[in-house]
Parts: sequence; structure tokens; C-alpha cells
Amino acid sequence: MEKNRFVQLVADMLYRTDRESLNLETRYKSLEEWNYLFEVSLAMMLEEEYQVEVTPEDFDCTRTLGELFHRVCEPSLADKN
Repeated sequence: MEKNRFVQLVADMLYRTDRESLNLETRYKSLEEWNYLFEVSLAMMLEEEYQVEVTPEDFDCTRTLGELFHRVCEPSLADKN
């Protein structure tokens, strides 16, 4: 399932947070690693993996990994089908 892959891609970027604790309900801005550099790195990874442009507004308008996936990645996946 693509949502699980999304969570795994984010987990692969983490070094302090227990990766097994991540899921779609995770409030990603509360992660210990969250800062401006992590935001930029996450945006770049999502652009590379999903061929989407991630804006600061995308981060401002979402709280959980599931919300971020729904806002940023799902539309690009629908375009491929």
C-alpha cells in the first residue's frame, strides 16, 4: 500500500525517533527531528519520490503524516492511473 511506503520513506529519514512508532496518525511536527532543515529535506524527498512540488503551505495546513500524504502525494498517484 502506498501510504505504508510513504510512512517508511519518512521513517528512513529519522535518527532519533523510534521508526516503529510512526503511522499515519503521527503528528510529524512534534518529532524530535522536526526543524526547518528536516522540512526542506522532507519536501525534497517527496518531490523526488512523487514528482510533486511541496510548499510551505502544505506543511502549514497539515498535522499528521496521513494528512500530508493526502494533500501532497495522493493527487500525484491519481494522475498516474
